[in-house]
Amino acid sequence: MTPRLETERLILREIHAEDMEEIFHCWMQNENVSRYMWWKASDDINEAKEFVEFELDNLDKDSWNRWIMVLKETKEIIGTCLIFLMRKKNIGIYPIILENLFGKKGMSQKR
Repeated sequence: MTPRLETERLILREIHAEDMEEIFHCWMQNENVSRYMWWKASDDINEAKEFVEFELDNLDKDSWNRWIMVLKETKEIIGTCLIFLMRKKNIGIYPIILENLFGKKGMSQKR
């Protein structure tokens, strides 16, 4: 189960089925966000639906934690972060944030 985490500005929470449309508009159709990811940007909202269903199916796995990042002030979803255990020794960390937050204070990117 993905624990809820809070900072001064962010809420990190588990994914919900009703997040699908906002996830689609947030990053799933943006080529600049998906450029270095394992998936490609798409204009098909069904791909966001499949993503959310996949993540919901993984909520109970101890080795898989997907957080939805929400700005406290606006309640807007600004991205996601996946942390998972790989081969029982390594941890993978994969953040995704809105393009308009690239390079903003508190947000960094490597190219």
